[in-house]
Amino acid sequence: MERLYKILGIEIPKEKVINILESLNLNPKLKSGEIIECLIPTYRNDLKIEEDLIEEVARLYGYNNFPKTLPTGEIPVEKIPYFKDYKIDDLIKNYFKGAGYSEIYSYSLISEKDLSENNINSEKVLRVDTPVSKEYEYLRPNLFINLKKALEQNKSYFTNVSLLELGKVYFGNKIDDSKEEYHLAGITNSLNFLKVKGILERLYKDLEIKEDPTSLIKNENEFVYFEINYTELLEKANFQKKFAGISKYPPVAPEGILTGDLVSEIKKQSKLITEVSFLERYKDSRTFHIIYQDPGKNLTNAEITPIREKIIKSLVDKFNAEIR
Repeated sequence: MERLYKILGIEIPKEKVINILESLNLNPKLKSGEIIECLIPTYRNDLKIEEDLIEEVARLYGYNNFPKTLPTGEIPVEKIPYFKDYKIDDLIKNYFKGAGYSEIYSYSLISEKDLSENNINSEKVLRVDTPVSKEYEYLRPNLFINLKKALEQNKSYFTNVSLLELGKVYFGNKIDDSKEEYHLAGITNSLNFLKVKGILERLYKDLEIKEDPTSLIKNENEFVYFEINYTELLEKANFQKKFAGISKYPPVAPEGILTGDLVSEIKKQSKLITEVSFLERYKDSRTFHIIYQDPGKNLTNAEITPIREKIIKSLVDKFNAEIR
């Protein structure tokens, strides 16, 4: 009974509990103290633990008979230790996915051969004392090494390859003076230098970072590569920007105008308008739901706003509509 009270948060009379269990053919027997022992029929193989019996009591007692209470306690104002908000990571990853990049995850450990092929002195890189093999002996100092190998492996199967990785890199050759950072890097053989530059410039603009990312891009013969200190990027970024949809005020049109004509006029304003739905009508007001979508990237408020203004202007000019 003590366990039942603790789980349910209310006190149900012992006699009531026994009656409920008897109604379920569980043959309840009151033992010493507050213990009720039940015999589970073979056809009730769903009753395996004590909490299963408590659930049956609560169900038949009636959830509506439980008193209505509000949660107590204080809302935490500080982040818990090691808290990480993955929403920001997903936002930025989806930005690059919209630009054609595919995300990969590679090992943090690399070989001495990987270092030498990229002209990196192994004595300046952190080495594992007991590596499982020569292939996984050093902690990677950048994301480029594995991204380049992944590009080579994938271009045998695909003509156009664009890969992205967000992960840790490590600096220093001793544990005492080593440090780790999060980096964001991408490699592509299908986008040229100017296109990659445009992608990064757009990202910086959306994050309100007033810097030129051009120096982060490397243009070698067969691919274009960039690597960003992701930790610093987040510190400089402004995530307070809101990405709004259509105006909450519906366009108003005079009586006698067909709704289909309004829908057609809205659709004509941009190829990014993929769907227009008529929601409701009240007197001479009509409400529409408009979906904007670009198959190649995520749309921003800066791109949606001029389309919305164009829609309103066309409805005003052609149908003498007004916004309420």
